[in-house]
Amino acid sequence: MDVSMTPERMFEPEDMENLRTLEKRILASVDTGAVVRAHRMENGYLKELDEAIEGLTAVYNSAVHDREPLEGVFVTKIDILLGMARRFHPLSEYGRETLDKAVACRMDFEELAGPLLTRITTDNLDRFGSVLSPDLMEDIAVGKHQALGALRSSGRDVHAAGAIVFDIERAGLDDEEILRVKWLYVADEWRERGVANFLVGELVHFMAEQGSPAMTVDLYVDDNTELYGDLFSEWHFLFAGSVSPELAFALNDISERSAFEKYEDKATSLLELQDKEEDVLVRGFLAERDYRGYLSGEDLPGDYIETELSCFSGSRTRPDGLMLAHRYPSGRISIEYNASSSEEEDRTEEMLGALTLTAMYKYDRTTEVVMNERFIEDDELLDELFRRQRAQYMIEGILTSPDAPMDAAAVAQYTGVDMED
Repeated sequence: MDVSMTPERMFEPEDMENLRTLEKRILASVDTGAVVRAHRMENGYLKELDEAIEGLTAVYNSAVHDREPLEGVFVTKIDILLGMARRFHPLSEYGRETLDKAVACRMDFEELAGPLLTRITTDNLDRFGSVLSPDLMEDIAVGKHQALGALRSSGRDVHAAGAIVFDIERAGLDDEEILRVKWLYVADEWRERGVANFLVGELVHFMAEQGSPAMTVDLYVDDNTELYGDLFSEWHFLFAGSVSPELAFALNDISERSAFEKYEDKATSLLELQDKEEDVLVRGFLAERDYRGYLSGEDLPGDYIETELSCFSGSRTRPDGLMLAHRYPSGRISIEYNASSSEEEDRTEEMLGALTLTAMYKYDRTTEVVMNERFIEDDELLDELFRRQRAQYMIEGILTSPDAPMDAAAVAQYTGVDMED
């Protein structure tokens, strides 16, 4: 568009047609006029906030002043920018530029008054104990998951307000990276203040900067599902139907204790192996199956896998089944890996039976065992071994791609059109 043209000739018919196409593509099912008015209003707010920020930063002294009032102004600006990025899709050119502005605003605040966001590591893990479960804290500490934490002020005190936990996996034939959100939680006293939106925005920005081709979120079906589901939907995540990736049972739900004794000699505990033998067996078995999970890495501590619970079937040199388990700080036993060398001879029943028998001898009968459904070949197996199981239902969402890239200039043209007439 030629900006040197006179106002009455600013929009040629062709330009107007392009804008109408833009409307249909980006806001097909939305009240376009309301969106445009909101966008203009927010731009006005941003100008006022910038003036307020300029005045506050000129006099702010972290040694003298509470950071809460300053934080409130910066966080409001960040929230508005994140909303604008969402509206036109965060992965569009305009969305990315707006996310960059939100992150820059956050960094400007942090130079003045301290962090709003931090990567959660072993150094600050205890600080986020109120928003993370002990099991998640352990997985973050050993490097299985990564996490970002939000910090917010009350007077001069800074609190852990929320956390988002994720990992980056490689999948597919090309080992494409997928960022998977595993957990999002905001402390009760900090809810409805934009903390969850802030954390999701930061992670989407991180993902875009890393060039990750995909971003997903798994939400447990519970009281927070609708709340967080709406939030991720606003960020253009598309949700699939409910799935049940985890099946759980308690040791006191076994059919009969004596029924498990037959499995004792059908699988061998990794505890009976020497460290070198164990490493050769486990690594060799995983490599043979081309397993791309975190266990194929070298960054987890050697004792993460419980050798007394984990077991294999067959001989040490020619295993025909492998089951690896970990016991979390909560006491929950998680089966991290299970596979048989032959689809015709599934060894899951033998190994699960041996693992359960060992757990019954060693732990309280209320101990819960969790197993991903992808590790179960025979749907009737658990019904035979246990009186009841509890399915932990989840829904999965994936961040969609924008239908068409839209740069800042196109958005400026679009939102500058008076749609009320």
